[in-house]
Amino acid sequence: MTLAELFPTHTGLAEFCASAGFFSDTRVSQLSGGLSNNNYLLGETRVLRVNRNLDSLGSGRVNEIKAWETAAGKGLAPALYDVSKGYEYYLSQYLSDGCPDKQEMQQISAEQLSRALLESCGDRVKEQSISSHMHALLELMLGLGRLPLPEYRIDASKQWQTYQQALLGVRASATAPLCRAIDTLLARQVQVSDWITSMESAQKGLEIFCHRDLNPLNLLRADDRLMAIDFEYACQSGPLNELATVLATHKLNHDEVCWLCHHYLTGIGLVDWKPQQVLASVNTYWVFSCCWALLQSAAKGDSTLPWFEEFYQLLPRVC
Repeated sequence: MTLAELFPTHTGLAEFCASAGFFSDTRVSQLSGGLSNNNYLLGETRVLRVNRNLDSLGSGRVNEIKAWETAAGKGLAPALYDVSKGYEYYLSQYLSDGCPDKQEMQQISAEQLSRALLESCGDRVKEQSISSHMHALLELMLGLGRLPLPEYRIDASKQWQTYQQALLGVRASATAPLCRAIDTLLARQVQVSDWITSMESAQKGLEIFCHRDLNPLNLLRADDRLMAIDFEYACQSGPLNELATVLATHKLNHDEVCWLCHHYLTGIGLVDWKPQQVLASVNTYWVFSCCWALLQSAAKGDSTLPWFEEFYQLLPRVC
């Protein structure tokens, strides 16, 4: 299709693209689409991102731009060339190579990860069994973690409080199925608090630059390096928040799990971490995913409740 086909439904897009030298006859193809944005290949060298509003639990567009530019300045993200005044549209560098061997997200349950952490991490991992992709992923994670801190800060305790308040706020007008789902999750408040306490004890107050959404779909390959995209949730937070996302969503075998935990956490400055603390961080990640799914259900209707059910099944079973 051509760029002109997007103009009728996107106010100001024609002017924004024209300022960058792209006009109505420019060829456009969609690269990806999600709940918060759509991405289009514009010509052969640029990516046009069309944003939707973030929900209240995001970090905001201003923070996102600052985080993206900081990462791009160190070669950890594609270059960001232009941003519209209202943050509706971004223009960035196009990288043709993705990560085909790791492109599919694989959700890892608490039980699966527990086996990897508790049964394998006591053994010495053979470095020769670790792929070049894993080395590139570690380099990206450590590089991001050493960037200057974003202004936006949120820790797991604050995020859990924010989510609880939001869920209680929507419960009053929720459907019966959504109410039951909210009650099911909030019934585990004590357990969630214990997981967060375990995380915080491991991190000892250390806060770093966290992307917070380093799932495989947000990684691009540039030669032998990986770059991150989508900095909507970037913030300063504890490193276990970053690690948990990667462990929960990447296709990692037992050796890769233990290798990444060791090299990332020691590389970032946490040398005496325990497998149970890492497991607690992944459980917390799935709790927050459940919260997000429930709030999406409140906003979009109960048709999205299966997302909650899917995430909830990845938590440890209630004893």
